[in-house]
Amino acid sequence: MKTFYFLRHGQTDYNARDLFQGRVDQPLNPKGIKEAEYTASLVKDMNLHFDYVISSPSLRAQQTCRIVSGCTDIRRDERLYEIAYGSYEGTPVFHTDEVMQVFLRDPWNQDPPDGVESLYAIKERTLSFFDDMLNEINEGETVLVSSHGIALYCLFRGIGERTGKTIDLFPDHGCLYCLSVNEGQYDEPYLCIHA
Repeated sequence: MKTFYFLRHGQTDYNARDLFQGRVDQPLNPKGIKEAEYTASLVKDMNLHFDYVISSPSLRAQQTCRIVSGCTDIRRDERLYEIAYGSYEGTPVFHTDEVMQVFLRDPWNQDPPDGVESLYAIKERTLSFFDDMLNEINEGETVLVSSHGIALYCLFRGIGERTGKTIDLFPDHGCLYCLSVNEGQYDEPYLCIHA
């Protein structure tokens, strides 16, 4: 069995202020640090060990990953970046223009505004990462993957499509989700630690 632990970064000031964050490189705020520290304490209590520790290159994901894993040598993979919001980054989520509102209401069936990455593109790149890791790791090994809400949501959705299930799991800040793959059979991702 190969086991993946998926971690969403802790809260940032942009999250707290309901701003589109995307590729803006925000650090964790004090609440985000506490979320990561809480998850780290439970990882320790559960005696979890990670053979691979991989993060989105964004500062917030790397900070969360370091705190939770205790590892300073973190591999980075650009396929784990958050959605690119283009010119919307740094603007209020709940006070945006009509074009973005239409996209947000049904992002799987609406074209994204100019400069905004589609959920299909995110699903494709995150599944590419997942497939590469499945091929790289050995049976019995574990991987910690630190990423973002939309990126993980799209990855979980793609994994569900492969198994004929609809997985609409949007991860919370600082939370850890587990997924096992045994002889090509995927379990559904489940919440392992809630910050």
